[in-house]
Amino acid sequence: MPLRDRANFTDDQIEIALDRQTFDGYARCPCCECSLSHVDWDAHHRDGDRTNNATSNLVLPCARCHHECYHQRAGKPRMPRDCVVLA
Repeated sequence: MPLRDRANFTDDQIEIALDRQTFDGYARCPCCECSLSHVDWDAHHRDGDRTNNATSNLVLPCARCHHECYHQRAGKPRMPRDCVVLA
């Protein structure tokens, strides 16, 4: 499925992250482990700093997990939780 928001990461960085998150031949969400080939997914800054576009700061969660990480509750934005990803 498509990447919804590249967040200023390059295609090469996206490929590196996909390779880093590949298990059993499928790129997977690091949170729920669903196959990214079957769902929409997002580019996410691990440290929450949108100006830090280092490849090591890139993780590709499925759109559902990314939404849950940042979804507003009671009108207040939630702080990013620590990403559980491969180093």
